[in-house]
Amino acid sequence: MKNNTNYKDAKKELLNIANLAKKEYKNDKPAIRQIINDKCYFLTYNLTSYENDLLHNYASKLHP
Repeated sequence: MKNNTNYKDAKKELLNIANLAKKEYKNDKPAIRQIINDKCYFLTYNLTSYENDLLHNYASKLHP
């Protein structure tokens, strides 16, 4: 993958956002999912479509 570091950086940022959302909204699972999905959609790391698909799959694994 050409943009492997971009993908790794996007994945790290998404994990940090997920952890923060889980701390702030402990009992609100729909809000946590929404925050993770929105952040995943708006990340700007110039990812390929394949990497973007991988990132969205990773986001679903972060859901509570």
